[in-house]
Amino acid sequence: MSENGASSLPPVPHEDTKIWRYLDFTQLLSIVERSSLWFSRADTFNDPLEGSYSRVNVDNRRNVYENTEIPEERIDELVEDQSVSAKLHRNSSYINCWHINDRESMAMWELYSLEGQGIAIQSRIDRMKKALRSEGGKINREDTPVEEDLPREKIFTIGAVRYIDYDEHWIPEGNMYSPLFHKRLSYQHEKEFRIATSRFFELLEQAEGGVNTIDEVNLPVGMYMEVDVEELIENIHVSPTAPDWFLELIEDVLSKYSIDTECVTRSSLVEDPVF
Repeated sequence: MSENGASSLPPVPHEDTKIWRYLDFTQLLSIVERSSLWFSRADTFNDPLEGSYSRVNVDNRRNVYENTEIPEERIDELVEDQSVSAKLHRNSSYINCWHINDRESMAMWELYSLEGQGIAIQSRIDRMKKALRSEGGKINREDTPVEEDLPREKIFTIGAVRYIDYDEHWIPEGNMYSPLFHKRLSYQHEKEFRIATSRFFELLEQAEGGVNTIDEVNLPVGMYMEVDVEELIENIHVSPTAPDWFLELIEDVLSKYSIDTECVTRSSLVEDPVF
């Protein structure tokens, strides 16, 4: 078992770090029209281990309570509660994903640019924070909610994903968001930065007898969260293989929503060779 010295909180890159969201035209239109980002429920991702703890956690969780005064039967309950809570938290948490890189990624273009009509929104960590806060959101660890009735889903946990071997590494259990910011090594090419929020505590408040009294989680597969789109967008890059009319279409759409079209540029990957 290895802990890698990892904190239970996800690492947050420097404020100036560039983050990218590769998407298609309809996704861009949704963002600017709604002034919102789409957050997908964690259990709907393709990776079946998304949002789960590692096998190392499951095999060693009981050891945490060894040599304590906790009765044996109570240890069994604690281990079971931890497992149930983790599953419920995953099934009630929502994630929006970005790619960390100083420059464009051809691999990401090839993954997300269908028929040469891909788009990449380029932002930065500080711009993302401001975009979330501009619409009443709070950043976990950095902000203290002022209003007692602030919706739980408006409190965001942000950070970079850690890539680990789920057969060898322990995922810190001091924070319930920790599993949402770990993925298998097979996905490390994604270099993900995530914004996560959860409705788990909303469910917990409705349950009188604790997590084991929640029969099922019947929440939508995703939800839109408002952001300041102009603050969010620093640049928009159009696929290196996109036709001219597609770039013009992007400019027309942004102009319609009063977004400065000077942020639009064709991918630098189409530059002519120099001999």
